[in-house]
Amino acid sequence: MRKLFRTSAIAMLACMALVPARIVLAQGPVPAADLQIAAAVLPAPVEMRDGATVLGYSPDGKLVTLRRGTNDMICLASDPKAPSFHVACYHRALEPFMARGREL
Repeated sequence: MRKLFRTSAIAMLACMALVPARIVLAQGPVPAADLQIAAAVLPAPVEMRDGATVLGYSPDGKLVTLRRGTNDMICLASDPKAPSFHVACYHRALEPFMARGREL
């Protein structure tokens, strides 16, 4: 239970650190990969977060795989060019649909 609380607290703090910085980051650098990962996995069930694949953004703003996962969950970090914070997680079976949406 302590580990769960500690992990949740760390993820929440990482998320809180990103939110105020979000205004600056819209025109500034892309957040570090570890911060993108911590924020991206928040919507996933707790037991699936550590094994999720995480897609995020490289320093040049391109979508890249930040972490290869070991389960069926894929999490997407917030786009640093977007005006608001938005992360999402979904089953890997939805990836073709999600990839098409990113192309449009």
